[in-house]
Amino acid sequence: MAQTMSKEQAILVDKNDDIIGYKDRDALDASDIFRITGIWLENSSKEALIAQRAHIKRTHPGLWGPAAAGGVAKGESYEQGAYKELVEEIGIHDIELRPHRKSLIKYSRNRPAHFCQWFIGFIDIDCNELTLQKNEVAQVRWANKQWVLDDVTARPHLYTPSSHEWPELFSDVNLV
Repeated sequence: MAQTMSKEQAILVDKNDDIIGYKDRDALDASDIFRITGIWLENSSKEALIAQRAHIKRTHPGLWGPAAAGGVAKGESYEQGAYKELVEEIGIHDIELRPHRKSLIKYSRNRPAHFCQWFIGFIDIDCNELTLQKNEVAQVRWANKQWVLDDVTARPHLYTPSSHEWPELFSDVNLV
């Protein structure tokens, strides 16, 4: 099943994350740097919510990543983009997010780089209560953070490339 072309404008930035322009998401090339958000959610059992990307996604199909993630569109702040992604991908409203770290990520020479602003949130919710957008997320589950880190080490091919940052993200902050 082919994914439809996006009309969303990505925010282009320089190496200091200063806005330099806008471009259709589908027209981004290896010389571009754009903005994304990544959202980690934790519950009272200190588990992280991980999400498997839909198998029809253009980038990293079927791989496991944070609870939600996505591009920041023209006219949005990182924070607005994070809340938008939570609602769109897994149906979470009414949660407080706090910004965590921001990192410049370049996965390969033939793909655009991006600044990822990570956000952290706390919520106790059963996975069955979430509304997954099937063209974005195949499934979600709560997992012990140490298990996630061990699994990333043992089976990195099952996780998004940002997984190399997760040990620092998990150890940097007490999410609750």
